[in-house]
Amino acid sequence: MDVVHVCLNLAPVPYLGPAFSVFKFLWSQISQVQASKQQLEVLAQSLAQLLKTLNAEYRAGRLLQAKTSTSLTDLCSLLKEISTFVQREASRGFLKLLFTKDQRIAQIEGYHRRIGTSIESFQISALLNINAWQKKNDDARVADQEVLNERLLQLEMNQQRLMETLNMHQNNIMAMMVSLQRRLDHPSDGDRERDFFSHTLQYLTTISGRQVEMQHWMITPYEVEFGPLIGDGGFGQVFLGTWNETQVALKVLKTDGGIIPNSTVIRREIEAWSMLRHIHVLQFLGANELDDRPFIVMPYMKNGNARDYVQRHPDCDRLKIFHHISLGLVYLHSRKIVHGDLKALNVLIDDSAKAVLCDFGLTRIKADATSRTARVDGVGIIGSRNWMAPEQLLGKSLKTPCDIYAFGMTVYEISANEIPLGHVNPADFIELVTQRNVRPDRPDVEDAPHLSDAIWKLAETCWVKDPTKRPTASAVCHMLSQLHDSTSIAQSQPKPSHMISPPNSPLPLTRQTNITMRGHTDRVYCATFSANGKYVVSGSADRTIRLWDAQSGDLILGPLKKHTDTVICVAFSPSGRRIASGSSDTTVRVWDAMTGNAVAGPLKGHTDKIRSVSFSPDGERVVSCSFDQTVRVWDPETGNSLLGPLTEHTDTIWDVKFSGDGARMVSCSNDRTVRVWDARSGLLTHRSLRGHDSIVYLVGFSRDGKRIVSVSKHQAVYVWDTDTGSLLHGPTQWSATAAVPMVFTPSSNTAAVSPNGQWMAGCVEKSCEVDLRDLRTGQKVAIFDVHADQVQSVAFSPDSKRMVTASFDKTIHIQTLNL
Repeated sequence: MDVVHVCLNLAPVPYLGPAFSVFKFLWSQISQVQASKQQLEVLAQSLAQLLKTLNAEYRAGRLLQAKTSTSLTDLCSLLKEISTFVQREASRGFLKLLFTKDQRIAQIEGYHRRIGTSIESFQISALLNINAWQKKNDDARVADQEVLNERLLQLEMNQQRLMETLNMHQNNIMAMMVSLQRRLDHPSDGDRERDFFSHTLQYLTTISGRQVEMQHWMITPYEVEFGPLIGDGGFGQVFLGTWNETQVALKVLKTDGGIIPNSTVIRREIEAWSMLRHIHVLQFLGANELDDRPFIVMPYMKNGNARDYVQRHPDCDRLKIFHHISLGLVYLHSRKIVHGDLKALNVLIDDSAKAVLCDFGLTRIKADATSRTARVDGVGIIGSRNWMAPEQLLGKSLKTPCDIYAFGMTVYEISANEIPLGHVNPADFIELVTQRNVRPDRPDVEDAPHLSDAIWKLAETCWVKDPTKRPTASAVCHMLSQLHDSTSIAQSQPKPSHMISPPNSPLPLTRQTNITMRGHTDRVYCATFSANGKYVVSGSADRTIRLWDAQSGDLILGPLKKHTDTVICVAFSPSGRRIASGSSDTTVRVWDAMTGNAVAGPLKGHTDKIRSVSFSPDGERVVSCSFDQTVRVWDPETGNSLLGPLTEHTDTIWDVKFSGDGARMVSCSNDRTVRVWDARSGLLTHRSLRGHDSIVYLVGFSRDGKRIVSVSKHQAVYVWDTDTGSLLHGPTQWSATAAVPMVFTPSSNTAAVSPNGQWMAGCVEKSCEVDLRDLRTGQKVAIFDVHADQVQSVAFSPDSKRMVTASFDKTIHIQTLNL
């Protein structure tokens, strides 16, 4: 008799009784599993041997229950977990068992390791040969694969059995086809499995008469694992789940009446959602609309919704939550998307306490389903009544002012910890809100101690009856940003040591406004402003790009992950719609600044690190220069090479820019020269501009394009005539008045000249400091010492009133110049 049956026939000591009971049930389930059966039987044998040994040791008195109670509890928990695992495997269909083979094998091996840990906790390792069990498990895995290969071959040869095994009368054929198509490229599958997947896909295509319609966002029921129910509302249920070995939330879309939304409506909203990328908008991971159980896959936020969060954390920063909500609304409205169901339940709080909008767009899906549901009251209201604007209650179309009204109600809800107008009789609700203009009363200080006069006034402004008199999301966001900044300044004044004014400074800086942005996980090499000054983009040795709000410092997009090495340089297009990046991986990439999607790239051609990238004034070209001593020009939409390589420089090229009319380009290099190129032909317009006695690392055109300004090591300034190439001024240490005003395309570099031509900033070599000088007088006006490690780049805002620095301390810093 084998060890399992010996164990099943034992009379256990009382305190092992629960463990033996779980084991008996576990063993009964193994016979129903269709895959990895021999591995599961070996696992059961290991457990049986452990239980048999423990029972003998307790009976002999060599183990005492009082001293092993924790180990007993842990063992029983492990047995229950394994039993649940076996039950789940027994209930799975054949195709899902195939797709989850790797996870199942890894889980079984993990259980073996935990059994070994349990043995050690009981201190009975000398009595059990764990290595022998591992050998049996390895042999069983090989045997299971042989059994599987044989079964797959038989199914390929017998279409009737294949149909029965796939349970085609209950399962959606297109969902199977999509999953099979994806699985064909899975690296861990053997040849036999790939042949079966290919054969089955071809068979299903033939009998269905349909072709696989793959969408990048599709996630089929075969690719997710549903866990426990964690939320239940009027438009579906939310389950904790697993996808790609990651914990996620799965929202199943269905009305209270069991009506499933139309798949066309679902797909339209899903495709819109899948294009969104914002730090305060819940990330869309994927969705299923292939069968009668449509669901959306989203990140799981363990902090839950804002309503529950503020109740659990009464001292949390509500103002920050309001600001984050407004940032999310600004983004949605900029994409012509109306949330339609804003309330605290549809605001989630992530692990870093950031508020994230969810369930936007579902209003239209719900409207479709509800339109096919019989309504007793005859009122077709779609949404959450207490947060709905008067015009929405009266059946008018959903527009952005509806979100602003709901925002005001959400402010009340989060501040007062109660549903707005929750006391109003539902039968009278519409009349009271739309005709009598009933709104929430301000709660007492005891009930809402965090509610300031300014926030209450904002809420009242948001819920005015006339939608044309409500503020826009941008206006709300701006006000909240100012409130949050003023609150932060009041709570924590900046340290005076952060800015050191030099002796006899003619323009002492008496006040500063700092924003420090954190998020990169390695050295930050570059940061620059957008053309409107509202955003900052940064690149780092962590190989990512991030987009920040230049007013609040909040992360808007990112991390954008495509580069395979340090991101050295970044630049915005003049319209702000595109971002170009250059990397040590020798490639240039172009990104959509609204969505974070890759537009073009990798643009390949350079053979060494990219040092600088810049857009033409019309945004239709990107120029790059490299350590490979060449300049190249690209189409930022198609990624096609337009010009280059231009090879006149003889050493690393540090900077390259277009002229204001886009007709010329200027570059500078380690070879101590400046070169001017025809931007269409790539030919030099005249000989190289010589005069610098050291590395030239910054170059740009004057606003009228008639002069070129170049800066070399130690910030020596030279001014050249663009047409003739003759030196007009220099070498001079500081004065460049003949070139004022200058147009330096916003970009990251070790030095920068302000767009108004008045200021020059430079990173002090291998230090944490940045010098600021007045170009008219040559006087040093300030030294900024705000970083904890070397400053790698500096750039001015378009209005010349702010400066952004990037540092090896992994931060980006924005400094307001109160000059």
